[in-house]
Amino acid sequence: MSNLPKDSLLRLLHAVLDIAHAGFLITDHSGHILFQNTKAASLQERIGTDKLESTLHSLASQPGVKHQYTQAFIGPNRCFINLAITLKKLDADKLFIWSLVDQSEKIEAEAEIKKQKERANQAEKLAAIGELSSSIVHEIRNPLSIIQGHSHILLEYFDKLNEPVHPLIKNSAQRIRRSAERIEATAQSLLKLARKTDSDPLELVSVRDLFADTQFFSQMPMKGGQVKVEFLDFEGDFKVACRPTEITQALLNLIKNAREEVEHQHEPWVRVSAERDGDRILLRVTDSGLGIDESLKEKIFEPYFTTKEVGKGTGLGLAIVKRIVEEAHHGVFYVDSKSTHTSFVMELSQSLKSDQSPNSAENKNSSGEQKKAQ
Repeated sequence: MSNLPKDSLLRLLHAVLDIAHAGFLITDHSGHILFQNTKAASLQERIGTDKLESTLHSLASQPGVKHQYTQAFIGPNRCFINLAITLKKLDADKLFIWSLVDQSEKIEAEAEIKKQKERANQAEKLAAIGELSSSIVHEIRNPLSIIQGHSHILLEYFDKLNEPVHPLIKNSAQRIRRSAERIEATAQSLLKLARKTDSDPLELVSVRDLFADTQFFSQMPMKGGQVKVEFLDFEGDFKVACRPTEITQALLNLIKNAREEVEHQHEPWVRVSAERDGDRILLRVTDSGLGIDESLKEKIFEPYFTTKEVGKGTGLGLAIVKRIVEEAHHGVFYVDSKSTHTSFVMELSQSLKSDQSPNSAENKNSSGEQKKAQ
């Protein structure tokens, strides 16, 4: 190769540099670019010549022997460009050779892997809680069936007696039966809530039924439980395409958050409402708070971000709701900026796509062609 003419060597060097995955630059002491390969030219175009040259000049001017840097730039559409930069000084520091490696995709992939691990851990914890809840419910229902049976026998016996029964005794038996029926309803709801539903097809569900289930659970003891939750009435009966258990979970998460945020106010309140907007149904949870600070509106949906004191919040509530609404139901979840109070909105479809209906899912399952709903 040493026998090659100088021009041929230069062309060969250019060709090698142009197929490299890293960007290579040569600059002067002011940061002006004297040479660059194809990859470096692409990075320069995305970052901007002035911004890149200014950064390189700043790094080259730093004292010390450090020759490796990481630098983030904001590129087109406000996307981040993360570079690993290596510097080598030549010719008594008059020329500088730079290697630029775009790590953006690697960082994004690592962030996505971390997010998936967090989801898997959370799903595992929820599954364990669901199994434990199911076991407890089954243990409760065994003696409960005996109580229900005996209360029923007692009331039938009282009805067949030819002599009057003391009202206190009969009322007590009736109250035992009603209490047992309520416990049975709670047990059924807990089993439904604990069941894994992410593989279930979407179905058309009455919003009134969703609100009834949510209201039932919201009356159970929870932090901020002294804050009244009002379910606003609406005309007609909307239906939404959803997995009812998941949407109930999402509504309960929002109600819990709202209660905790406003419980120390003088006259706190939480309202749950529904409205139709074209072909979409808007499920809204509004509280007496004064809204979300603009600087937090994007962060609050990130997993583990919380504004609560240490130990008082996991930062998962809104992230879980967002996943349920947007990933599992292809809806939209957002903070209503136009509301004078804090208002979270779940926007869902009121119609099933052909591959989301239960019948369609059954047909696909039978032929082994089940696909995730788009």
